[in-house]
Formats: sequence, structure tokens, C-alpha cells
Amino acid sequence: MTDPRQHMEASPRNAPSLLEEAVQTRQALEQLKAQLRDSEERYRTLFELLDAGYCVIEKVGGEAGELLDFRYVETNPAFAAQTGLIDVLGKTLRQVLPDEFEERIRTYDAVHKTGEAVRFQREFVTHGRVLELHAFRVADKPPGRVAIKLQDLTARKQTEQQLRQNHDTFFNLIENAPFGLYVVDAQFRLCQVSTASRK
Repeated sequence: MTDPRQHMEASPRNAPSLLEEAVQTRQALEQLKAQLRDSEERYRTLFELLDAGYCVIEKVGGEAGELLDFRYVETNPAFAAQTGLIDVLGKTLRQVLPDEFEERIRTYDAVHKTGEAVRFQREFVTHGRVLELHAFRVADKPPGRVAIKLQDLTARKQTEQQLRQNHDTFFNLIENAPFGLYVVDAQFRLCQVSTASRK
């Protein structure tokens, strides 16, 4: 049988080491919490300062005959600037723009199921915008989330259209000039000849 005094004598000797271990554990925990706060702050700052719109949507419905949809759970400030959509958090894609999202809902569901990211461009008819979208699955809890980075390409598309129109106008002016007209490039290679020049 052991003497109870042995335990009493052993306890005070072990107490400093247990106390030191508890203090070290507590300090390590506090350090990890501080690192986590710093990491979250960096992420939040990056998220808030992105020029590109960004949102996270989560899958709702789609089971046993339910209508498939996705709900907005997070957006950055640039999201509204890029899309023209405001106050979307908590709403579904179908609630926000009921006539425009059927194809995108299927695309986002495929991204969610397969994990394969996709890039595509879509015209946003009701807001007169063209958007480039990059959708990818979020490895996060809860499951069923898809992140979308988007950029408004409307100005670029309008500029491209204007350049095409200018090119066509210039081509037609040269082609239909009533006199001989030749267009050469910087190396003096013949690029275009008016119809009158060919006669």
C-alpha cells in the first residue's frame, strides 16, 4: 500500500512543471489566435480592395424535384460596381434576375459537382453589361459553395465594336474611292487597293 504522504510530496514538485506547461500552452494558443486574426485581416483587406467583383454563392434546392438555385452569401464592394447589382446578400440568383440565370445556374452546379473551374463571358441584358466570369468551387464548410470572380468588359467590348466599325468604314471608303488609292503598311507592303486602281 502506498503512503498518501508520497503523493502530497510529489504533487508540489510536479506543480511548477504542470503550471509551466499550462502557461506555455496558453501562450501558444494566444499566438495562434493572433496569427489567425492577422490572416483573416489580410484576407478581408484583399477581398475589400479587389478591383474585380467577387462573390460566393451556395447551392440551394435541386433535390427531389426542387428547383435548383444558388444564394449569395458573400460579396465584395467591387461586385456592385462591376454588376450594377446591390443588396443581393441572402437572395438567390433567381430572385435577383429571374430571366437571366438558368444557363449560369447549370454552369455553377457543374462547377460545384466536378470541381472544375470555368471562365466564360455573358451578356447581362437587363443591365446592359458584358461580364467575364471565373467560377470555381470553394473548398470550405459548408459544402456546396462556388466563388465567382467577375469583371465588367462592357467598355472594352464597345471599343472593340467601334474599332471594327471604323475598320469597315475605312475599308469601304478605300474600296469605293472614285480614283486610284493604295494602302501600304509600315514596310511599304501593299495592303489594300481601291477598285478604281484596278481598272
